[in-house]
Amino acid sequence: MFALITSLILLGLGLYGVLAGRRLKKKKAEEAAAAAEIPMHRREISGLSVSYTAFSPRIATIAGWVSIVLAVTVLSASVFTAVSAKNAGVLVSFGKVSEKTLSPGLHVKLPWQKVIEIDGTIQTDKYIGDSCIPVRIGDGSQACVGLTNRWNVFETEADRVYQDYKSNDPTQSFKDSMISSELMASVQLALGEYNPVAQFNGAGEEGSSADLSF
Repeated sequence: MFALITSLILLGLGLYGVLAGRRLKKKKAEEAAAAAEIPMHRREISGLSVSYTAFSPRIATIAGWVSIVLAVTVLSASVFTAVSAKNAGVLVSFGKVSEKTLSPGLHVKLPWQKVIEIDGTIQTDKYIGDSCIPVRIGDGSQACVGLTNRWNVFETEADRVYQDYKSNDPTQSFKDSMISSELMASVQLALGEYNPVAQFNGAGEEGSSADLSF
């Protein structure tokens, strides 16, 4: 939005400069014509005015075209956007999230649209050593589970991730609020009824086992 406003201001200034240059050029021609009719002994007095306006049209026109070129450059930068490899771009218009997501590469968007990139690479979270997941198993004792979890955000779900977990880093917020909490809950659910003592004592079919899936 800022780029659009800036480009419009520059465009307005550029058009004003070009038109002002034309008006000054016309005025210069009129002054030159008027000066030609002034007697020689009075021409030196009016010569300063003619000399002053001789440079004004050119400066105004050049400044105007420079502003127009800058306006086009700023507007072009706000229309084109590039999404990094393996990421997904989420279009946001005045705070509203679009259902359309952008794949990696160059895209055209509206000047007031903002593109938020969601990291689509495979994330690897290791819960090993001091970072293991504490659980209470079937015999009531505490255990600590070490594992490695790999996950990623699908491009088709990027808009939902951003909409539900808006922050400076939506992917990290999604991990903290959803991935990590669901993983820990799944591990606890899978191992909550697992009783290694019963299996060790040969409980047979009554012995419990853990099936971890999530």
